[in-house]
Amino acid sequence: MMREYDDVVAMGVDACGRPVVFEWRGRRYRVTQVLDTWRERVPWWRDPARPTTPDEQGAPDVQRRLEQRTWRVEATAGRRASSGVFHLVHDGERWSLRALTD
Repeated sequence: MMREYDDVVAMGVDACGRPVVFEWRGRRYRVTQVLDTWRERVPWWRDPARPTTPDEQGAPDVQRRLEQRTWRVEATAGRRASSGVFHLVHDGERWSLRALTD
């Protein structure tokens, strides 16, 4: 079953910027396989060049990049834990977990 999230995760990457380990909700997950990766443009309504209100001029969401990279990875929280497929998104500033299939 696939569940969607928008949770910030602490990420560890290798020298090429590929995810190798991340922490989500107090648990540490080790990436066992990168299944796919792709780039997406941030939706126009979140485009930093188009703040919707004057108060959003300096808001963190408005400052995010126009493009984000999604990594679809298989990861596990340990030997006895089953693995899952995670969609991890990097927007240039932060990493977040967008979906989990277990």
